[in-house]
Amino acid sequence: MMLAAPPPSFIAPKVLSRGPSVVEPHGAGRVLVQVQVNADGSFKVLRVERSTNNGDNAAAMDVAAHSTYSPGIRNGKPVASILDFQIVFGDQAVSGSASKIDTLLHDNDFAAAKAAAEAALAQSPENHLVQAQLGVADAFMHDIAGAVAAFDRAGSIPDAYTDVAMQAYAMHSLSIAGTQPRTAYVEAQHAMSLGGDYRAYYALGVAEQANKDNSSALGDLRKAQTLAQGANPPPDQQTLAGIDQALLSAAQTAGDKATADRVSADIAKMDPGGAGRTAAYNFDVQGSQAASRHDYTGAVAFYEKGAAAAPDWAGPVEYTKAAIILATEPLPNYQAARLEAEKAINANDQYALAYYVDAVAMGQDALGSGNMDELSRATDSAYKASTLAQKAGDAKLAASAAYFAKYHQVDMNLQVWSTGLSINPRYSNQMHTPNQ
Repeated sequence: MMLAAPPPSFIAPKVLSRGPSVVEPHGAGRVLVQVQVNADGSFKVLRVERSTNNGDNAAAMDVAAHSTYSPGIRNGKPVASILDFQIVFGDQAVSGSASKIDTLLHDNDFAAAKAAAEAALAQSPENHLVQAQLGVADAFMHDIAGAVAAFDRAGSIPDAYTDVAMQAYAMHSLSIAGTQPRTAYVEAQHAMSLGGDYRAYYALGVAEQANKDNSSALGDLRKAQTLAQGANPPPDQQTLAGIDQALLSAAQTAGDKATADRVSADIAKMDPGGAGRTAAYNFDVQGSQAASRHDYTGAVAFYEKGAAAAPDWAGPVEYTKAAIILATEPLPNYQAARLEAEKAINANDQYALAYYVDAVAMGQDALGSGNMDELSRATDSAYKASTLAQKAGDAKLAASAAYFAKYHQVDMNLQVWSTGLSINPRYSNQMHTPNQ
């Protein structure tokens, strides 16, 4: 007697993760959605089979579209098969709020939209659509960090809001590239995933350069420039200049002389001083890198080159950074530090930090030699620094300078300021002063 062959084994497809919905449900309900799950895990949402609340059907289809699945297994091999996905919605106290918020956004009443979104989320924090709407409201109210946080919580972004989200991620990425390069890269990638245009490529290129991926940065910034030149409506002049300056920096770092020369010529046409500012910034970066390696002679040389590249714009900062290096290295050279500080003062006689570093170098030199006349001049320079700092609203610097004038002792902030000083033509045409 022959035994019958065992029936073929079959393991049904499964839901791996339930996706967020960016379509608001309309109350409690159970919806059974039919999904075709292919052997490779790809899928197609087919139809609603049954529903206890037709108002939830669109939200259920959206959940199914953003979920992930494992395929069915027949005789040990993945196969295409049908999954019945039951999606349950609880009683939604915020039902209808999303449409009201959308109306407020279209009416440009962003403050009211933000307030309505926050009220809705207080009752239902997991409402991903309202989180996205909060992101839109924050973006138009210029709270870019808040917008990015809201879009992160939303996860999936409705098509109507993707352009706003892309811009928010790109803008925030640019703003933090210098201080949080890895986060900036992730946010630039978010911008790219939302249909990245020249703004996303610009942010990505800057983030890549901040992460020392110079080859990728050069390619993406070239793409940003090309897309920006053909964009309709065209970008504002500040954005165009920022892209050009970032591209020039990337080309110089990568040793691409042809691109660097071409972009330098373009910058010179639009802004005669732009190329000098970008060169100054590049020398500034190299100086800071040399200082971090304890190559103090190299750092001073780079800072002097930065000052020479754009004297009126970068001179005060770069000469001051050189003076700080000379005054605080393990074997301080106070005479050389004073010369650098005096160059900074000559470049800008209202630059408080230069007077303070001059006072410190002069005072330490006088204390070592016992020259009381020099110590008196150092005291005067410190009081001058304190007065100018107070005028500029820099309370920390004013206090440090006044402390030195009184006690002839340096507080701990001097070296901290040397890392806070920066010049960056991507974001401003003005000299950056110490971080507050």
